[in-house]
Amino acid sequence: MLDTANQQMQRVAPAGFKTSFRVKLRNGTVAHSSSLEDLLTFENIASKQIVRLDAVLEDGDEDGYLIVLRFVNLNEEDDTLSSVNYVVVGQERDWVLVTSSELEERIGRTKCFAPQGKLNKAGRFRTPYAAYVFLLLSMGGMVYSISQRPHMADVIETKWKTGALRDPIEALILVERGREVDASLAPVTIFKWAVGYPLALGSLMALGFLLLSYLYPSYVFCWGDYAKVYERRVSTRKTVFVSIILALIIGVISGMIVNKVHWGGGG
Repeated sequence: MLDTANQQMQRVAPAGFKTSFRVKLRNGTVAHSSSLEDLLTFENIASKQIVRLDAVLEDGDEDGYLIVLRFVNLNEEDDTLSSVNYVVVGQERDWVLVTSSELEERIGRTKCFAPQGKLNKAGRFRTPYAAYVFLLLSMGGMVYSISQRPHMADVIETKWKTGALRDPIEALILVERGREVDASLAPVTIFKWAVGYPLALGSLMALGFLLLSYLYPSYVFCWGDYAKVYERRVSTRKTVFVSIILALIIGVISGMIVNKVHWGGGG
């Protein structure tokens, strides 16, 4: 992207233009530099990890030409919707449109899967959507728990038809016991389906999202000491997915063996 920006600035500022860089670290420090090589000497780890990088190309005129490229680590800063942003300012409309188009094309080539970026894009709907999903799961669980409650009348009818129950007094006792059981278990059952299971599902989804965010960082300033950290994440990512695939394969093979033994023994 920086090469593209340089080429576009050379077309409108053949006499020369200024390129500067502004870096924000995790500890809040902001550093300025006029050399990209200087940025590559940063430690880029722990509190000195780079979380935002701005590249500014300008011709120096107040109403002249300007290109700003911003690269953001969304895992550290979520005040923007995308990890790569740009601003193009110029007096020529065609130059602005062409430059923007070429920068968009470059961004499209570098895009990769990043859960944190997708979450930020839905930021304004995050809380209402989560509340709606939880409410929907709770209502569904409540309806399901009520529909699955045992009906003592069906049990008594079955016993009566099979001859296991003949005494009316015994039948009345079963009815009362069924009512007592329903009264004692109903709150627990409804709470389990309306609150417990949705909370468990939400927790699993949150843990899964955190794992994906760790394995797929939204943007990587891959130089300095952080290069080793990123390599470890890539290695962990491969291990996790290989383990999942192996677990699925083993599960399928085990199921096939169990079914074969079961049907073979039945034969």
